[in-house]
Amino acid sequence: MAKLAWDPVVAYSDGIPLENPGAVAYKIYWKTPTEGYNSADVKDAGNATELDLSFLPPNRYNLAATTLYAGMESVRSIDLPFSNVPPASPSGLRIL
Repeated sequence: MAKLAWDPVVAYSDGIPLENPGAVAYKIYWKTPTEGYNSADVKDAGNATELDLSFLPPNRYNLAATTLYAGMESVRSIDLPFSNVPPASPSGLRIL
């Protein structure tokens, strides 16, 4: 299955280094292309910098991440499209 990965955050949005980068945590948000993000569609990733996406049922998604640090949450990252839709079944089966 696919994994989502990202670079660790080591600075504030203004570029100043974090005092304790080991205390950073991440949240991953997902939505279908026709829906908006909501608070139910979020997964805590802890301090990991990758997440196995096998928990998502087959569909097309947009994924985004946020950083949690010192009681604050960053704005969401850019949307990243992801699809785990299986291929279509073969058609036109026949016995020859």
